[in-house]
Formats: sequence, structure tokens, C-alpha cells
Amino acid sequence: HRLSFAIGTFAAGASVGSALALALGALALGLSEEIGVVDLPLIGVIKPWQLVFIMTGLPGVFLAFLIFLAPEPVRKKPEPGTIDMAGLWRHINEHRSYLACHFFGFGCMSVCGYAVAAWLPAYVHRHYGLPLTEVGLLVSLTAVAGGATGYVMAGVIADRLFARGLKAAHLSWFAFVASPLLIVLALVSFGFVESLVLLLILQGLMQFFVPFVGPAAAHLQMTTPQAYRGRMSAIFLLVYSAMGLGLGPAVPAVFTDFVFGDPAKVGYSIAATVAIFGSLATLLLGIGTGPARRAMEGAERRSVMA
Repeated sequence: HRLSFAIGTFAAGASVGSALALALGALALGLSEEIGVVDLPLIGVIKPWQLVFIMTGLPGVFLAFLIFLAPEPVRKKPEPGTIDMAGLWRHINEHRSYLACHFFGFGCMSVCGYAVAAWLPAYVHRHYGLPLTEVGLLVSLTAVAGGATGYVMAGVIADRLFARGLKAAHLSWFAFVASPLLIVLALVSFGFVESLVLLLILQGLMQFFVPFVGPAAAHLQMTTPQAYRGRMSAIFLLVYSAMGLGLGPAVPAVFTDFVFGDPAKVGYSIAATVAIFGSLATLLLGIGTGPARRAMEGAERRSVMA
């Protein structure tokens, strides 16, 4: 009953990490430019831009060992005969409408999120003329204030709506509330706003509405038999990551180069990308609410029979 909140809280770490990447990356960029070219033993000459990667990446070598402090959860043994791939494909085929709308609907949401994340710093730099070091710090603030909060609150909202009997709440929240608001905020931010302060406030709101991982992953877990949950989660991760990382940064670049033909109009490119893929997300997730409800009802019947 709190699965969306739990996953959303876990996923909020990614938002905080992204914000720290922007902030610390900006500081590292400024520091490396002051240091200039350095000659390291066994490595050779390191240029400032290369030094940034070393400064930001090296801590990860040591932080990675924190995973060994995470306790292993108690796991139930899978039901006999349910681990085979044939069973997984039967489940996918049985719920193909739900899974297609779920995977590609949230994949479109991912495109919107990555498009804004990839090009907002460039837009602020080009439109307002701020140095990149300041841009990184400002954009990171919106990511922390809006993004981390959005991950947690999306989970809370989905859990509460589900507790009230809305079996497809995890999809309908984004189909009918978050995605439409995301489109409006993008059009206003990059089409009408000239104040940097107002832009950052609106971007904070966008960061609040775009996080979907908690509710999306939770609904998928709740509707999938235990034996298939790891593989279904992996497929979902593959789809939305491939769509987000593959299309999110690329589509605004295509708009900027081939439609608007002006680097200064990257804001229009971001708005167009969010408008297109946000509309697709609304359509797909809206269509998917019916199949999602039936998938949840089927999962509840299986639970009662077990």
C-alpha cells in the first residue's frame, strides 16, 4: 500500500545526484580552468576539460563500495514452474495492451524529462548570457527543489488514489494531470517567459510533475506475478531509458538544426519536444487506464486464490 512512495523515495536519489552533478560539475569546470593544463605521473598531460571528468568521476570509485552496506532483503521462493520464459511470454501476451501503453506512455514521459534536462542549461546560457558555472548551480537548484520532491509526492499521490479504489491511479495521474500540466509549463516557460527567476520557478514545477518512476514501477510490480517481476522491471527500464536517453537529447537538436535553424531558438525546440511527446504520453496512458485496471483486478484475484 506504500509501494509507489517507497520506490519514488529511492528514485529521488537519482534526482539529487543529477542536481549535484550539475552543481559540482560547474564548480569543477571553473576550478579546472583556473588550474589549467597539468602533467600527472604515469598519465601524462591532462587538459582542463579532462580534469573535470577525473574530479567528478574519481569519488565514484570509492562511493560504489557503499552498496555492500545495503542489507539483503528476505525473499520468497518463486512458485514452482513459474520461472520458465514461456510463462513470462504468456503473461506479456495476456496483458499486451496494458504493457504497451504503460511502457511507451512512460517512455514518452522519459523523453520529455531528458529533453529538458539535456537542453535547459544551454537555453539559460544562450538566452540569458550566464556563464556555465552559474548555469549549473541555478539549474541544479530547480532539480533538487522540484525533482526530488516530485519523485516522493508522485508516489504518495498514487498510493492515496489507489487506496481510494482507483486501480489505475498510477497511470491516470500522469495521463490526466501531470502530463498535460507539463506541456503547458513547457510552452509558457520557453515561449513567453523572459524573467530568469520566473523561468526557474516554472522549471521547478516541471521537475515536480515529470518524475514517474515510483508509480510506474509500483503498478508494474503489483500486476506482475512474483516470478516475473525482475524481468518485467528490466524490460520497462530498457524501454523508457532507451526512449529517454535516445530521443530526449536528440529531438530538440533536430528541431534546432533543421526546423528553426537557429541555436538561439533551442527553447522553442524544447517546448516542441515536450508538446509532442507529452501529448503522446497523455494519449497512451489514457488508453492504458482500462487495461491497467483489469490487470490489477486480475492480480488481486490471483492473490485471493493463493
